[in-house]
Amino acid sequence: MQGRLLFSIAILIGIYSYFVFFAGLFGNLNKSVIGASLIIIFAAILVFLFVYKESVVSIYIQAKKNSFYFLILLFCISVNLIGVIGPELGFDALWYHLVIPKLFIEWESINFIRGGLLYYSAMPKLVDMLYIPALMFGNELTVKFIHFLFGILTTVVTYKIANLFLDKKWSYLAAVVFYSNLVVGWMSITGYIDLGRAFFGTLSIYSFLLFYKTKDFRYFFLSSILAGFEVATKFLGFSTLISLVLAYVFFIDGRMFLKIKNIILYVLISVAVVTPWLIFSYISTNHLFYPFFTDIYPSGVSILSFNPLLILKDTIGLFLFSADPISPIYLIFLPIIVFHFKSSSKNIKLLIFILAINLLIWNFVPQKNSRFIIPYLPIFSVLAIWGLSVSTKNLQKIGYIFLYFTFILNIIYRGVANFKYVPVILVLESKKEFLVQNLNFDFGDYLDVENKVERIVKDEKVLIKGIHNLYYVDFSFDHESWAKGDNYSYILTRGELEDKNGYNLIYIDLITNTYLYEKN
Repeated sequence: MQGRLLFSIAILIGIYSYFVFFAGLFGNLNKSVIGASLIIIFAAILVFLFVYKESVVSIYIQAKKNSFYFLILLFCISVNLIGVIGPELGFDALWYHLVIPKLFIEWESINFIRGGLLYYSAMPKLVDMLYIPALMFGNELTVKFIHFLFGILTTVVTYKIANLFLDKKWSYLAAVVFYSNLVVGWMSITGYIDLGRAFFGTLSIYSFLLFYKTKDFRYFFLSSILAGFEVATKFLGFSTLISLVLAYVFFIDGRMFLKIKNIILYVLISVAVVTPWLIFSYISTNHLFYPFFTDIYPSGVSILSFNPLLILKDTIGLFLFSADPISPIYLIFLPIIVFHFKSSSKNIKLLIFILAINLLIWNFVPQKNSRFIIPYLPIFSVLAIWGLSVSTKNLQKIGYIFLYFTFILNIIYRGVANFKYVPVILVLESKKEFLVQNLNFDFGDYLDVENKVERIVKDEKVLIKGIHNLYYVDFSFDHESWAKGDNYSYILTRGELEDKNGYNLIYIDLITNTYLYEKN
């Protein structure tokens, strides 16, 4: 069975995430339970590495055989690692990816957080659950490292997918094309979840391709479970599920009754995987997909909005003008893929079909963010290199020039972006000094610059008003969005408190524009 180590790791991660989830539901998020579980999980990983050591050795051998590409990959990894070991600055991480697990740890349980700030607490959080033990026994750097590792794992899956169609040299190149993406580099240094989603989604596609190639139903079941893991990481994972169901309809031979039965089975398995989170959401909010399809986050899609020209414009814009850039290699190589499409094998056509469906679905996502397309960049990377491999020698030489130029440019770009972390990594400046210079206080970030608020309030719980990103709050607090009543000894606000009745101003932080009030 191909890819056993990758599949084993993915299933282990999924099981462990649900263990943390259920431990939280039953109020057992404490260091004893989570610590013991971590020992078990690390032991299991070591066993897998020993049992499947041939796979690990194979990766090492391929690295030696493709030393030039491995060196490029190593440069990309090293540049990203600089950002990983620097303090977290990502907006969504400081807003909810880190804050929600931090609150769950404080409460020792998992609860829906009501109000208009952390409404994502009802959503499936398969990868976010891994951040609970990371924060419990580490800090935001541990979380960032986990997300960074998901990027490495997705790169390995990219190589495995490519190896179904290309020789090992071309496959290694496809992996480098994926990992050198600027958007992948950016995600690799954050405590987000998109690379976790990419790992499960890409591995689900890989498993489906193996099923298509071998007709081994074990891959079919694995693909459905992994698609469920992707959805349980982020609802956008439904895109992969839809594309693979459609791929089954159009590419898998068989009687109609059997196809319908297998499609229903595939969907049911995937939905069953995410069902515990859906039940949690429904019990907490009376909505299965909260906050989507509610007044907080309207997400309806109208068929009237289908405009082929607009879809073409937005898709091209995705690869050329995204705020978080995607490699231009894909658009450069797209004409080659189109030119060879007619003469390509059915396997390649299947890969193109899966990519096309997911690109189409992306156009109907309310927020057309380039990081939402990361799970499908491995496929596009494989197709780009496949197009290059079947081209003429002269065209290949031109293609190599574009590839190497893009690799160098991307490494330099990410290196410059991550250079700001070097002083704090080398302890030439303190973490506090770094955060003061790089956090965006006008955009909702918070920091107790002088540690004065923490010293003043001590063990008292503070009511926070008007502050959005709460990860760097180092004292016990409730936010106005979920607090019940105003019976607090201290209130911390962004700007002055409008109603000061019963409270006296005792401290102002001019850097963050925050005001601390004490009850009379």
